[in-house]
Amino acid sequence: EILMSGGEDRPTYSIRKPFFYALALGTTGGISFSLGLIYGSLRRILSSNASKISELEAKVEGLRGDVAELVRVLQEKRRRGDAVRESVTLGLGCLKECGTFLKKFGRVDFKHHKGQAGRIGVLGGSREYTGAPYYAGMSALNVGAELAFILASGDACIPIKSYSPELMVTPLYNLPPSLDKDANHEENTQKYTQESMEIAQNTPWIDHVVALAEEKIKSLHALAVGCGLGRNPLVGKAVSRIIQNMRKKDIPVIIDADGLWVVCQYPDVVRGNRRVILTPNKPEFERLWNAILPETIQTRDLARDLKNLSRALEGVTIVRKGPVDMIVDSDGEVYTCNVEGAPRRPGGLGDVLAGVTTAFAAWAGRGEEAKGRDTSAFGASALAACTVVRLAWNITYQAKGRASGVPDLLPRLGYIVDECIA
Repeated sequence: EILMSGGEDRPTYSIRKPFFYALALGTTGGISFSLGLIYGSLRRILSSNASKISELEAKVEGLRGDVAELVRVLQEKRRRGDAVRESVTLGLGCLKECGTFLKKFGRVDFKHHKGQAGRIGVLGGSREYTGAPYYAGMSALNVGAELAFILASGDACIPIKSYSPELMVTPLYNLPPSLDKDANHEENTQKYTQESMEIAQNTPWIDHVVALAEEKIKSLHALAVGCGLGRNPLVGKAVSRIIQNMRKKDIPVIIDADGLWVVCQYPDVVRGNRRVILTPNKPEFERLWNAILPETIQTRDLARDLKNLSRALEGVTIVRKGPVDMIVDSDGEVYTCNVEGAPRRPGGLGDVLAGVTTAFAAWAGRGEEAKGRDTSAFGASALAACTVVRLAWNITYQAKGRASGVPDLLPRLGYIVDECIA
């Protein structure tokens, strides 16, 4: 209103950005924070017009009074025991940490050539699951990575290629018909018979898959493992060797979904690798705990349990997904992300988080800290990824409601990254 009454063609530049915070947080803290940003933006635009600034200050002061009254009413409701969300402080803290990380690692400029802002890979995709690696790869591209390579089973490649021309898809393996079985199937509950283990350990097929994967992986900045991988024991053994070999290359590895199943079978492949990030949900965390600390009972303190599991794996970063995402980094520092997301939980959100985390870990892994062998930035990259995905999913849900799906979420990821940097 103030700008229009001035009769001048003023740029609106960042006026829209503060509203993003209020919408995303949905709290009085978000409204107050937004109000301050709007005020600062308008002052910059009106810097040469003293009378308009005075008018602006008067209107902002009135709005501040309204917000103060709203806070008073909510505090009174809290005293009466009404349910009021308590995410203001930590929500704003997550935004600040996310913005700090992205300003440091996520800026774009004209100094670099194709691929330098992130060459990421996704090792996953099987006959049954072709959407998961697509979501992971496209999520990484949408937040700013520049090249995405998918390494999948042969029968998953054509569907994945048909989803998008931006993904470079390589058929990593084709299972022999007699061994094309998946532990997800009820008839294969006895997946680790002596015969299958002997095959998994001795067949030259595994050597071929590992060699082909290493040829494709050597130029990557980060790799996501497990999205749509399936649970074939033969593939699991090959993937365990690939993960083990990543240690020598100093490439960050983000392990999700069926990749976590592989870690449960072969925990030593990640033990001591401080460039590994595990992203379990609640059931996956339980399985990891039982596989790695079978004789230890979990406490009711999730932060302590996360630290204990990370310590047992000698410094692996763990992102425990849930209503509040909790992260422990390789130094044992715990981060919490409780930025408001959305109540709808369709399939594919975990793959999106894996892809975004892979892109951010690729940036962190190429920073000056990583060159000095300091891996603390990987915890910050995981926190930033959780924040971006939650915010993007929030505004997606506001736009689409219960019809929201991951395809609606993907194009909003880049917008959120730009807003956090701004």
